[in-house]
Amino acid sequence: MIKKKLNISSLLITTLLLLPIFSFSQIYTESELVENRVKEVNIVAREYVSGKIIKEIKNKDILNEYGNSTDFITYKSNGKVDKNVKSYYVDNGKTQIDTTFTENGNIKYIKVFKKDLKQHKISHYQIIPPKDTVVNQTWYRNKKGQDSVLINTIKSKTFLRKKWEYNEDNILKQTTSYSSDGNVLSIDLIKYKNEDNCIIYFDEKEKKREKKCSNKGEEITYFYFDRIGYLYGIKLFAKNKGKKVVTRDEKGLIKNIKYFDKKKNILSEIVYEYVF
Repeated sequence: MIKKKLNISSLLITTLLLLPIFSFSQIYTESELVENRVKEVNIVAREYVSGKIIKEIKNKDILNEYGNSTDFITYKSNGKVDKNVKSYYVDNGKTQIDTTFTENGNIKYIKVFKKDLKQHKISHYQIIPPKDTVVNQTWYRNKKGQDSVLINTIKSKTFLRKKWEYNEDNILKQTTSYSSDGNVLSIDLIKYKNEDNCIIYFDEKEKKREKKCSNKGEEITYFYFDRIGYLYGIKLFAKNKGKKVVTRDEKGLIKNIKYFDKKKNILSEIVYEYVF
């Protein structure tokens, strides 16, 4: 699997939704935003049925000079703010505090992300006032910046939740998920082969799962299974024999992401507009 560096605010999304090959996660990176001096990203996410929009969610990501989100605003259909996540950075940016407010201005929950660069780890805590911490995770990454180990703590019990293993080419070859009792829940073996400008991925039974290709500024992923993910308030549909198309602009920034079924009907899309 080819992975991109993730915005730290998207780590929880990735942790919850990451699958052996298929993941729905934030796609632009801090470095891309800084290089292009992006100040804001307007994001429109849509779901379709029979070619008609059935759901549309508008979001705005306001950034600081380091490409980090300071406000992530989700709007209602009438244009009013539905939810606002305010992010603060302390300890030279190593600690991020996200506070999510409801439309009434009340605190919905607080998330804290702490980066330890020396130990290649990120700790995540989620707090719902006035209760205690409801989520406590520690995510370790290897020296290549790839996911390595995820540790969960639930009700004071700490356990290994997930482990990622890579081959000599630093491509993901296996993931193992564990229960809180230390039992193995699942082992996903991932095999691949190169074919022209594409990489084809297989499961442990040699069944084709995905085919990722790059062609003239487009990144196309062909699916051989059904899966649903969630991002920006909509569902993203990966359908067997369907595909995902990612298009970039002349600066290399993502313009849009579209999901299609096998008949080339659009299922969902995300459109990015950048303010410089």
